Amino acid sequence: MDAKREAIRDGANPIELVDGEKLVRMFEKLELGVKPKVVYEVDMDFFNDFK
Repeated sequence: MDAKREAIRDGANPIELVDGEKLVRMFEKLELGVKPKVVYEVDMDFFNDFK
């Protein structure tokens, strides 16, 4: 609550308050401190024909 009041206080520099999820999305978009990683899931149904 104090952060919200401070963000709109007269004379305060404009700031945007973000929650943790939005902060993570921002870091991902900028690749700031994170690296993209591809993960593959095995489709076991594909291999049923080879049994």
